[in-house]
Amino acid sequence: MMRTRSIALGAVAALAVLCGLASCTHKEEEVYGTPDYPTWKRTTDTLLNYPIPGHMNRLRIPRMNAKGFTVVPTREGNKLHWDFPEDTVIVKEVYATTTPAPGEAPVQLTIMVKDPADPRSQGGWLWITRDLPNGKETVFMGNFCVTCHENANEPHPYFDKNPNSEFRDYVYFVPTDIQAKALGSGGAASGSAAPADSGSSQSEYGESY
Repeated sequence: MMRTRSIALGAVAALAVLCGLASCTHKEEEVYGTPDYPTWKRTTDTLLNYPIPGHMNRLRIPRMNAKGFTVVPTREGNKLHWDFPEDTVIVKEVYATTTPAPGEAPVQLTIMVKDPADPRSQGGWLWITRDLPNGKETVFMGNFCVTCHENANEPHPYFDKNPNSEFRDYVYFVPTDIQAKALGSGGAASGSAAPADSGSSQSEYGESY
């Protein structure tokens, strides 16, 4: 009886040690939409106030971290092939209406993170939503987001419309200054010129989360 009790106590002690080690080695869940994201440059200054699948009739403002702006396309025939570097993060602010008041906060953040090694990635990206205002980020495991963004890799009705069917790595708004730099250094023609884009980092709307 005493031996049985000793074995049981030993098992409990061992379990406690294992649990303690697990808690010590547990990696805190990463936050991708970091607090400084409102200072990131926009991927476009085009007014995105038209309805699109997934975001309905709401204003969107996409911003990309500095890592994303280091992308250098390769050339495949007469086309540019875009492959954004790992750790690129694109945060899209989504507002309640197409005309939010100055200072009005977004109602949602949708986030793309280039991390092809992550088993949850689709098309090489994590597709994430942030619940406002508690800040919890959730990786979207359905295929709606990646299926919609696949259209960025072929001609589509938005922005410069990608008339040359370039692979744009699921990104609709490749900043025009990056495109111009690629073309200026001997890149392939990418079709009609895109609208002017200053890459503004100013935020007329909302607060950061």
